[in-house]
Amino acid sequence: MLVTIRALLTPVKLRFSSAILLTGKPRSPPILQNGLPRNTTVAIGDNATMKCIVLVSGTLPDFRWLKWDKSVTSLPKINDNLENGPYRLIDPHYYKTIQDGGNYGMELRFPNVTEDDLGLYTCFVSNHIGKDYNSAFLSACTEPPTSPSAKGYVKSTSPFEGGKRY
Repeated sequence: MLVTIRALLTPVKLRFSSAILLTGKPRSPPILQNGLPRNTTVAIGDNATMKCIVLVSGTLPDFRWLKWDKSVTSLPKINDNLENGPYRLIDPHYYKTIQDGGNYGMELRFPNVTEDDLGLYTCFVSNHIGKDYNSAFLSACTEPPTSPSAKGYVKSTSPFEGGKRY
């Protein structure tokens, strides 16, 4: 006995139209805005702030502010886990979340600045992909002389003026 099986194939037409727009944040480490925080000069007893802004971050970043020991005068490498360095973590009570356009950041507030507050500070931001950090100095201003002949006095930050050394 011979059995023949014949399959009948018919073309199937699928019609659909849709557009899928995928948008998302890039998967990247956080990138801080250059130039922030800025070196800040303040009179002892006044209030001061420093801020840092994240331009790009693939996920929600974690902000930390560090204050370096007085012996540190330039920025050394920061340990990934923020342990055992010549710095201390600043209490988050002094942080304030800020928005600059479409970007977010963290402001460090210094109420009633004292000599102990002066020094090198670092804004350290991280996510599960990576980290970034920028640093700046908080320093005390020196008041110019207040005598009548001192009107128009401008403090120069350069030891040279007009090619002559003072």
